[in-house]
Amino acid sequence: GARRLDLDTLDLSAEPTHNPALEQSAETAAYIMYTSGSTGTPKGVLVPHRAITRLVINNGYADFNQH
Repeated sequence: GARRLDLDTLDLSAEPTHNPALEQSAETAAYIMYTSGSTGTPKGVLVPHRAITRLVINNGYADFNQH
C-alpha cells in the first residue's frame, strides 16, 4: 500500500512546502533506516530528530547558522 515515486519525473511544485500544524519534537521521526539485521528480513528503524543533531551541531566540517 505504499506510494511509489519516480524522483526523475516528480513535479513537486504542486505539493505543499510545509505543514505548520505538524507537531515536532526531539522524538519525532526524522527518517527511516532499513536494515536486514541478523535474520535477513528487512526491518525499518525510525530514527528520531534527537539522534541526528550530531550531524549538524558542532560537526567540525559545516557551519550551520542564520546566513
